[in-house]
Amino acid sequence: MKANGTQKGKRIAGFRHVRTVQDIREFELAANGLRVLHMRIPGSGTVTANIVYLVGSRHEERGRTGLAHMFEHMLFKTLHDGTGRPVKESGFKRLEDAGAISNATTWLDRTNYFFTIPRAYLKDAFDYEASRMRNLLFDNKEFLPERANVVSEYEMHAGIPLDALETAMAQAAYVSHGYGHDTIGHKPDIQHMTLDSLKDFYDTYYWPNNAVLTVVGDIEETEALRVVQASFGSLPRSPKPVPEIDIIEPAQEGERRVEIARKNPINIYAVGYKAPRTRHFDWAVMQIIAAYLSEGPQSRLDDTLVDTHKASSADCALYPTYDEGLFMIVAQITAGSSHEEVSRIIDEEIARLAAKPIDKKRLETLKTMILADELYSRDGTYAVSRELTECIAVGDWTRFYTLADDIRRVSVADVQKTARQYFQKNRRTVGLFVGQTKKT
Repeated sequence: MKANGTQKGKRIAGFRHVRTVQDIREFELAANGLRVLHMRIPGSGTVTANIVYLVGSRHEERGRTGLAHMFEHMLFKTLHDGTGRPVKESGFKRLEDAGAISNATTWLDRTNYFFTIPRAYLKDAFDYEASRMRNLLFDNKEFLPERANVVSEYEMHAGIPLDALETAMAQAAYVSHGYGHDTIGHKPDIQHMTLDSLKDFYDTYYWPNNAVLTVVGDIEETEALRVVQASFGSLPRSPKPVPEIDIIEPAQEGERRVEIARKNPINIYAVGYKAPRTRHFDWAVMQIIAAYLSEGPQSRLDDTLVDTHKASSADCALYPTYDEGLFMIVAQITAGSSHEEVSRIIDEEIARLAAKPIDKKRLETLKTMILADELYSRDGTYAVSRELTECIAVGDWTRFYTLADDIRRVSVADVQKTARQYFQKNRRTVGLFVGQTKKT
């Protein structure tokens, strides 16, 4: 899907042009600091309006976890008219009736809310987003049942072996940083969450100057900004500076291990190495290493674990993060194998990466595969907005473009150097899920 129509150099009243990078133009609404990214994709007939709040589970305090995620639920509740009186018709039903696709997601570094809609309904979507940014009606009649729903959601995920193991590993891997707790929060924190704590969080982070609005689709820049101005222009900037969370995780000085033993037929081995932040060049190298180890029939872990029937699956995960994240390797162990054997094989593959350069031809194949996957993942207005969301969250939306440039630059030497630097035993956390079958 081709993008164009950037209207370079045109001044828009009420907005400050920040920068233009390829097909995306960034503006700031002068009245309140709301940042706007516009990308025109002509011919689609639709627009995805996506607002990204720069607050996620990383920003939560100990004892008050789960607040960011709770808003993913609460912002679909009743709004007020600005004076405290409930609004019977918030506009959401009108958007649904028009065929809008809408949802919200929460992650470590951000929370986002989006609509994919026919262009004619963009003003309705923006009016609704502007209203729920500052006019959420805090009512225990809506909050308490939703809190119970989130507790049930927590219990569901806690009962899934891999989810439980990854949560325990994150808690072990991070002793200070907010990445150490799951996005949904700790169960006691959810159960004791109050309307006052929710409102305090809302009044701290839900302001125009702590948000980035992306407008992607079949709409001209001037029209898009005119609608942004009409819907968001009257909202005030936050009365106090939005807190900047700058917790530095102490350097890890030794391997950490966690083990979960449950009555369950599943056995899992996982290892997580501290990885660079997404803005760093080495994150692109890590993407290539992840593909080398676990993507496609030629991947090393497929050859050594899956094809030999020692594991039913073996995968790598590298999530985009603002700060130092985790490079995860996870294997589900078959009945005829063991945690020790799978651990040994994975360690051997990691050691081989550090000791021996990978084949240059294979490297180029991996680059092509990753870049093609990236291209396919950006097909459509929502897909582009989804990718931009993660780039905004990691601290630089231009990563939407520069990551591909970095991947093209990666050399054989970069792969070996990065493996040596990051895949060190004292930087890792090992997790074991030990399944215990019921005795008959």
